[in-house]
Amino acid sequence: MYLIWDFDGTLGYRTGGWSKACVDVLADTVPEVAVEDVRPHLQEGFPWQTPEEPHATSSADDWWEQLYPTFAAAFEANGVPPEHARELARRVRQTYVEEGWQLYDETLGVLSRLSAAGWTHLVLSNHVPELPSILDRLGLTAHVEELFVSAEIGYEKPHPEAFAPVRSAIGDDVTVWMIGDSYRADVEGATSVGLPAISFGGPTRTQSTTVNRSLSSNPSSTAGD
Repeated sequence: MYLIWDFDGTLGYRTGGWSKACVDVLADTVPEVAVEDVRPHLQEGFPWQTPEEPHATSSADDWWEQLYPTFAAAFEANGVPPEHARELARRVRQTYVEEGWQLYDETLGVLSRLSAAGWTHLVLSNHVPELPSILDRLGLTAHVEELFVSAEIGYEKPHPEAFAPVRSAIGDDVTVWMIGDSYRADVEGATSVGLPAISFGGPTRTQSTTVNRSLSSNPSSTAGD
């Protein structure tokens, strides 16, 4: 029996997300810039904003290179000269990956209880190439059998190809659920390839109640249902 978890917004989160990472990078240069000033300039440029398009890259560095122009443009829009904006854009990578990540309070307890009930945990996330190291620092690695990251797959949920490596890994005729906070990416994406799904999200959601009730109501659902 498998549970395929989304990560960001489901198991854990980064306070302020991408906008806060950019603001933190700007702190010494333009300290008056706030998250609200940056967020409108981050509405395009990320691969998950155009999930219908594949984004094959040969390395993590290549993946990040595609994002730097977006950060630089956001910095320029907030008064940073172009050359300095391009320099600062490259600092977002380390700041975003290494700072601010947290688990929801109930995450480890829920995973442990479900493991004890016989469920195997996988993660499928639209995320950065460094997600494995983020999970490791948060203590999630020991709870997850395998991690699938869109930055490596080359497709973003809800694209059917984003789910292909997971389907290959677990095989057919197994009990499986997709669990995530995005109805479009996680629920519609999963059901489009025959995977049942549970939707919930936000820091105030009752994760353990929602998941346990859904699994208990139909424990025999399989990928083919």
